[in-house]
Amino acid sequence: HFGSSASAVRVEGRRPSARPRHLRTYCARRAPAASVAPAMGLEKAGELVLSSNGTVQTREGEWGGQEEEVAEAAWSALREAKQLLAPGETLKRITVSFQGTSYVVTGKESQYYVVRWS
Repeated sequence: HFGSSASAVRVEGRRPSARPRHLRTYCARRAPAASVAPAMGLEKAGELVLSSNGTVQTREGEWGGQEEEVAEAAWSALREAKQLLAPGETLKRITVSFQGTSYVVTGKESQYYVVRWS
C-alpha cells in the first residue's frame, strides 16, 4: 500500500505554478502514463480497475493478496488530491514510487486504473 515509505509522489494535471507550495517539489514533468515507468526500466506487473466508488472491478497480474489494500490507498490518495483542485481543474495522474516499484493512478469514464510497475 502507499505508506509513508514512498520515495516519490507526483500529482499531475495542474499547472505547476498553481500547486500549493508544499506540493511543488513532488510534481514532475507531464508524460504519458505508459512511458513513465518503462523509461525508469520498470515492467508492468499488474493493473486494477476501480469503480467510481473505489471498489475493485477487475484485476490483472500478481498482487500478492494486497489488491484491496492498494485499491484503498489509491482511492484515499485520489480523494485527498481532488481536494487540492480548483473549480474546473481535473486530475490527470498520480504516481507513487517506492524503491523498485511505482503505482500510476489514472481515471477515465467513471473508472480509475491503478497500474503497478516493477
